[in-house]
Amino acid sequence: MINLGMENLDSLVDEYVILSTTDLDGYITYASSRFAKMSGYTAKELIGKPHSIVRHPDVKEEVFADMWNTIENNKEWRGEVKNLKQDGGYYWVDTVVSPIFDLKTGKKIGYKSLRFDITAYKDLLIKTHEAEESDAMTDFIKSFLMDDNFNKEEFMEIVKNRKDFKELKSKYVETELWIEN
Repeated sequence: MINLGMENLDSLVDEYVILSTTDLDGYITYASSRFAKMSGYTAKELIGKPHSIVRHPDVKEEVFADMWNTIENNKEWRGEVKNLKQDGGYYWVDTVVSPIFDLKTGKKIGYKSLRFDITAYKDLLIKTHEAEESDAMTDFIKSFLMDDNFNKEEFMEIVKNRKDFKELKSKYVETELWIEN
């Protein structure tokens, strides 16, 4: 018989896959080493805690309501989720959550979650979106500056009275516009 090296599969999954299982109420019953490392907790700290320990406040409640509705109806749920690290940081995961059934009785006994780290991808998307937004705002303002009827002083007064003036000034507009005459 040929040995295909499958004896190391469990340790490889534990080390490289963000994997967890929970009971029916969402309390963690298994946490892979990779999950622990990503979240900043130890596996021991995670086991017995609600999976919501890594729930980031930026994720809308509707996302989790949809997930619970799907898995409670014995279906697989998939989505992108921003998770909270123990140190307050975050990481993004492409997540698949599905029910676990007892092989003998067919009764649902918990849930498993398999996740893939997509933090770098999501951060790049966010930076790209911010850059596009910034470019669009700058182009918009430049179009006003090129108009013969544009009154720079009036425009600056309007912008300075905005609550987000400092952000606009530093983020969207070239510094030459803000030089006082």
